[in-house]
Amino acid sequence: MNLFGLHHISAIASSHEDCLDFYGGLLGLSLVAEHDSGTVAFAPGDEQAGGVLSFAVTPGAAPGVPGRGLVHRLQWAVPGPQALEHWRRRLEDAGVTVTAWLNGAGDPLALRFADPDGLEHELTLPPAFVLCSPGGEQRTNAGGETAICALTGVRAYAAASVQSGDLLAGRLGFESCGEGAWRVGAGPEAVRYETDAPPPSRSVEGAGTVRHVAWSCRPGHERAWRQRVIGMGATVSRVIECDGYSCFFFREPDGVLFGVATQRRALAPAQLSFEPPRSAIPPRIARPIGILAAA
Repeated sequence: MNLFGLHHISAIASSHEDCLDFYGGLLGLSLVAEHDSGTVAFAPGDEQAGGVLSFAVTPGAAPGVPGRGLVHRLQWAVPGPQALEHWRRRLEDAGVTVTAWLNGAGDPLALRFADPDGLEHELTLPPAFVLCSPGGEQRTNAGGETAICALTGVRAYAAASVQSGDLLAGRLGFESCGEGAWRVGAGPEAVRYETDAPPPSRSVEGAGTVRHVAWSCRPGHERAWRQRVIGMGATVSRVIECDGYSCFFFREPDGVLFGVATQRRALAPAQLSFEPPRSAIPPRIARPIGILAAA
């Protein structure tokens, strides 16, 4: 019984129009869900292979402050160095501030930038395990050689405690990749989960912050995964029936809100929602002591 990588990442946005313009227009991601509840979701390609980035759009939401227990950066892969140079020009031409890491020849190795609400992203060259699909072909969308081809990792502010490591490696089967870093899943769907030392600022959940990260499991296995997590003493939500999948939520020991969700059934975009009812998640899991709500 294994996890398969990312199911979805849930973040908060303050403007529906800005969200569509930035992720769909500027980054060229496919709109894979747009729900009446106000949520929208994007993926590299309309086949929804790999993780989906979902937003709960709350018009006028106050900015959040990433800190302990919150994801602060999402990592995406592009096909090669020429693609990174393409994205540097495209983002800068759109007025987005870009920080580039260069090699000795001056070619970019990674780009870092933020969306209109301040959620940080990083474009990198892909690790070998995300270059190809199970059939052997390169996994990119229809945009060609410069298109963003995969959501390959998340970075969170967490202490990388022994208790957290025990749950991630012992109960969830994450593969250690060094201090504070793990690999989740195998093959082209595998992603990295990495932690950084928390800043002194208090965490505030608001626009530009990530609510939760949900990992993908095989349908029918969600209750067994829930029992594994309970076995570590974590407080766990009930199994929630969502549009096209089932999931449950818990806080790992360092405070990051995780979900485990079953692989999705094919549904029309208007039917999909990656935001379960907040009332279904116990308050001490949804926002424990230490994470504030934006004013």
